[in-house]
Amino acid sequence: MTDERRINRLNDALSKYVFARPERKQVALSLINAFFAFEGTAQLVDFEFLDRELSPDKRRAKRSHLDVVGISANGTVTEVEIQVDPLLSMGKRSLYYWTRLYHRLMRGEDYTKLRRTVCINILAYELFPEKETPDFHNCFGVLNKKHPKQMLTDDLEIHFVELPKWERNRPKKWTDMSHLERWLAYFSNQTSQKELEEIAMSDPMIQEALQAEREFLMDPLLLTEYDIEEDERRDRVARENYVLQQGRQEGWKQGRQDGWQQGRQEVALDMLRGKEPLDKIVTYSKLTMEQVKKLGKENGLL
Repeated sequence: MTDERRINRLNDALSKYVFARPERKQVALSLINAFFAFEGTAQLVDFEFLDRELSPDKRRAKRSHLDVVGISANGTVTEVEIQVDPLLSMGKRSLYYWTRLYHRLMRGEDYTKLRRTVCINILAYELFPEKETPDFHNCFGVLNKKHPKQMLTDDLEIHFVELPKWERNRPKKWTDMSHLERWLAYFSNQTSQKELEEIAMSDPMIQEALQAEREFLMDPLLLTEYDIEEDERRDRVARENYVLQQGRQEGWKQGRQDGWQQGRQEVALDMLRGKEPLDKIVTYSKLTMEQVKKLGKENGLL
């Protein structure tokens, strides 16, 4: 494959084309099983895609759109989400998706119909502080606080991979990578085209993913969708950086000890006016959630 343009494999349009199409279910299964192998849990066999849209139970409930979701032959439901934009509430978001998937498969009052449900999150940013959580891959379940080795049920399993943590300590040779790490090398923009092609030669599913990319890039309509996604992402980053810079400049102009606080409030107000999520406003304004809510209410924005 030519390297005429640097491909962002975390792009929503591209990742759905590669991993969420029936003809490439084995590619999705390979990625999912890479996570299971890393944790030492049983591998899945076969895979049937499910509807990626979760309709709300109630009129005003939040509607969810998932990247990849399916059910394996043994009944395990698995969802994969690739998240580029930093979200402090990613833990709650993933738990929300898990509950929607777990709940929608229930039949009547028979709880035995509930199935093991696994959510896999591939993040382009760091969610957990490295000091407390240095591992790039973490898996959460329901454990007994008094006896952590005792699990209430294996029905809940939520994985997080933080790509930047892996990239800082990635093996120097791809031949030393695990199955999961080879998939992370596929997603990482630090992987050269030459190295990726060598990895693909040893893994037919990664090779199939690269072939799907070639098809994607040859389709003008799909390529337009890809470019729109990329433009929107760049615009978000530019807008957030601009708002943050403007807030800082406003703080400097104040010439007072509380200049920075004023700047943070300006950042928060601009983002509130833009209807940005509260957790994102907290991240970029450096205010607390309580301060953001108070500021929004005082200015009639919440």
